[in-house]
Amino acid sequence: MAEPNGAFEPTTFHNLGDAIDRTGDPEAPALIDLGGDAATRTYSYRDFDRLAAAVARGLLSAGIEPGERVAILSGTGPSSLRAFWAMRAGLVAVPVNWKLSPATVAAILDDCAARLILCDPPRRPLCPPGLRCVTFGEDFAALLDPGPFAATAPHPAEPAMFLIRRGRAGGPRAWCCRITATSGSSIGACARCRAGPSGHSSRPRYIT
Repeated sequence: MAEPNGAFEPTTFHNLGDAIDRTGDPEAPALIDLGGDAATRTYSYRDFDRLAAAVARGLLSAGIEPGERVAILSGTGPSSLRAFWAMRAGLVAVPVNWKLSPATVAAILDDCAARLILCDPPRRPLCPPGLRCVTFGEDFAALLDPGPFAATAPHPAEPAMFLIRRGRAGGPRAWCCRITATSGSSIGACARCRAGPSGHSSRPRYIT
């Protein structure tokens, strides 16, 4: 955000899912989806804000409670930003690498205690039976609950996202991204997604 004197003042926020600067033109392009096989679509800041609110409201209406895990199983592109929509509601987003083996994907979903999966059609076969899956372009529209939504203000120690990477032994390892009081986040290694604060590395890493 630019100040009248030309100086740059960064936008601050307390929820990564609400990281939108609302001081500018709401109709300005915020995201261009090249679409792959579909038509190119441009989302304005207003579009993106409203969609994030609709997803947050829809997830809560579906019975997912703040602090519970929502897995994101989708190809690269705008779908990767859908993790932010879950965090706006105080849910913990778990992006899952779809290039992992089906057994590893299933193990991650079980280990993080995912309540729901947001996926795209090509990755739908990776969703294990018995776990609710909402598919973009299919039943995703039914999840949406349009309307205003005030982003949850989580405690700084609460997790916002689990990032999964390959551990030294070759198996998946979770990195827990926690929200701080500023626009930064701390990341610590967890032995398991359910580990909680005691499972974090004594040497957290910081990102901005």
